[in-house]
Amino acid sequence: MGRARDGRFTEEQIHAMFGHEAAENERPERLREYYFMSQAYERVTADLPLRILVGQKGIGKSALFTVAQGDDTKRDSVSIAIRPDDVAEVQNDGSDFNKKIAEWKQGLFRIIERIILERAGASLSNTSTALAKSGKFLSLLKASTKPYLSSKVDLDPVSRAFADHFLQTNRLTVYLDDLDRGWQGAKADVNRLSALLSALRDLSSANDGLRFRVALRSDVYYAVRTSDESTDKLEGAVVWHSWDNHQILALLVKRLLTYFGEAPDESALLKTKQSRLAEHLNRVMVPTFRGQGNGRTCPFTGY
Repeated sequence: MGRARDGRFTEEQIHAMFGHEAAENERPERLREYYFMSQAYERVTADLPLRILVGQKGIGKSALFTVAQGDDTKRDSVSIAIRPDDVAEVQNDGSDFNKKIAEWKQGLFRIIERIILERAGASLSNTSTALAKSGKFLSLLKASTKPYLSSKVDLDPVSRAFADHFLQTNRLTVYLDDLDRGWQGAKADVNRLSALLSALRDLSSANDGLRFRVALRSDVYYAVRTSDESTDKLEGAVVWHSWDNHQILALLVKRLLTYFGEAPDESALLKTKQSRLAEHLNRVMVPTFRGQGNGRTCPFTGY
């Protein structure tokens, strides 16, 4: 891919080169192509029951989850994603915190059951949504969905493959992202999220093969952590996501190089001096700043 006839890049080319600002709106194959693996990715995808990914807004939490979910098939794990509108149906407005946790467990069972059936191309009709008791979540889930995913049901090849994989595997990874959408920091918001995290900890520790991955903004996690002492039990599951300036420059270069059809080595990019990394940007950026202000005509020399 090159520049337009007038020497400039088109909007479409710029978008393809640097990616979409929201990972969920990016083409999965392009995201996987330019995604920069980090230590946070390795920790989130570790074979552990619960991981809570915490980072500032726009740091790349959704991108990490998108790539990780795509890689789950390589790890022989069925995975699904739960969005904010999915959990909106869970009502826990009472004051009893333990009751809130129990309602989250039952609500999650119901949501996961529905998503699995939808992924398999089947429909949920008058099925029992029994409370997912401790240690029986996966077995109850398979028991409730098996009649709808049996070989007698006419499913398309993709849906059939998913259904068969789910019924045969002993792993299920559930990703929960954007749960802080509309967050106002009110006491009710904090209690609701705190109860959810406690429910996930209980379910993941009691059910072998059931794993949860949750993404939260730093300020949201801090609000929950400082308001509920019981969340100290979650500290070991927290993965902090951040980038330093050198990593940011390296991942920018990787996006650029993959746009031009190259396959750069991440470890080599991280070991490269910033001045050398910046040279790659001359393919698409002017070497000096042409805008107004004190930086006018200043060369780009990296961070």
